[in-house]
Formats: sequence, C-alpha cells, structure tokens
Amino acid sequence: AVERASAARSRRERICWARMGQGLSFDLTQGEIEDLQKGCEFKFSQTEIQVLYKRFLKLDKDKKGFISTEEFLAIPEFSLNPLAQRLVSI
Repeated sequence: AVERASAARSRRERICWARMGQGLSFDLTQGEIEDLQKGCEFKFSQTEIQVLYKRFLKLDKDKKGFISTEEFLAIPEFSLNPLAQRLVSI
C-alpha cells in the first residue's frame, strides 16, 4: 500500500511538471495556476508557480514544451557541476 501511494504521488508530480510545459503562452491564467497547484498537491504558492513557469519559458529556447539536455547543459550554474552530464542522463 505504501509503495502504491508513493508511485501515485510520483505520477502526480510528473503530471504536475509535464503540465508546466504545455501551452507555451507567456502568462498562465488563474485557472491554470489553480490546476497546477491542485496537481502539485498545493506544494507551491501561486507566485512560485508563476516564477517557475517564466523560468521554464526562458530555458525552453526551442519552445518544444520541454527542456532538452542541451538546454540544461547551457545553464552555466548547472554545466559547471561535475555531475551535470550524469544528472541529465537520469
């Protein structure tokens, strides 16, 4: 039962972040923010979701709705990490 609950929570977290990449408009509507909060089990405030979304849009240079390996490795703070390549491959 604990494993199932953990798997369900993990799935909800993946859905939460997957939704972050959909609909690449500059701003999220109030309804979208509330949906993301609910999908993330209210772990993030509305302000945090907006900040994360705007950062996501800046990092998703090719506007495909996800951050590619190349885009991650282009972040100076991340690329300087000796484990960066390994982290991206996970």
